[in-house]
Amino acid sequence: MSLYTDIQKALSETGVPTYNGKWVQRSTAEVPPAQYLIWQTTTREDLYNDDALMGYRIDVYVTLYSDIPTDETIAKVRAAMYDLGFAMLEERNDIEFDNRTYMVAWTWRTWERIR
Repeated sequence: MSLYTDIQKALSETGVPTYNGKWVQRSTAEVPPAQYLIWQTTTREDLYNDDALMGYRIDVYVTLYSDIPTDETIAKVRAAMYDLGFAMLEERNDIEFDNRTYMVAWTWRTWERIR
């Protein structure tokens, strides 16, 4: 499997609906799930030896949107990403108290060797 398939599978196994890029409303009657995850990646040339490219740095940006408390889901996302071998660079939290919505955003990093 590819790394991207592994990320989608691992995050989906948290039990929270998971989307690559964004959640898309398919009809006017459809509403977002009470909790959902979106993720996207960036890949950069990063590892060199004598000016020869040896590997890539891959950052994964995961965002949890939720209408319910997030503690349990945070633990599941952390476990899923650590199990894939990613390191957490940061975790940001935001709560809108007026309408009790939560947002948690992570940046995760790994490296992929090509030689």
